Amino acid sequence: MSLLDIFLSAFILIIVVSFDVFGIGLAYGAQKKSVPLLHLLIISTIGSILIGGALIFGYYTRSFLNPNITMWASFTLFMLIGLFKLASWFANRNKEFQSKQISIKEAVLLALILAIDGTGIAFAIALETINIYFIIAIISISLVTDIVLFKFGQIIGKTVANKSRFNIGFIGGLLLILIAVLQLVI
Repeated sequence: MSLLDIFLSAFILIIVVSFDVFGIGLAYGAQKKSVPLLHLLIISTIGSILIGGALIFGYYTRSFLNPNITMWASFTLFMLIGLFKLASWFANRNKEFQSKQISIKEAVLLALILAIDGTGIAFAIALETINIYFIIAIISISLVTDIVLFKFGQIIGKTVANKSRFNIGFIGGLLLILIAVLQLVI
């Protein structure tokens, strides 16, 4: 894998993982739910630590595995997570939240839920050829992008909530399925 491919993978990872956070921000904004900055820091920190751990685990695991196995493992993880995200979107698209502000407990739970697919994505990417600098960059960038994109999504969600009921939560799942298919053809 070339350096350009590594950075493209990093970019896609950040976009996909952050798109989830953006989508959650959009959903909370559409429901006019408040998320204090401290809670966003908790969400971002937990997510970044877990993603970093998954990257490191995948980085060291791949040396013990056959390259064909890692390609198929990466494909399978992306496909399963993408399908899970689509199914979750269909199952939860009409549910409403009760409170207007999330608690710290809900922020931690949200961070863990967001990190489940984020760590799966990170592990799948780490099975490909990456280096330790890529891992450090992803951890650092994810700390900032999670907060910025959550807030951006929240602002858009509030605006959209006043005009329509359009929900784009399914796009993250479709992107993961696309990435899974690209793993096989590239």
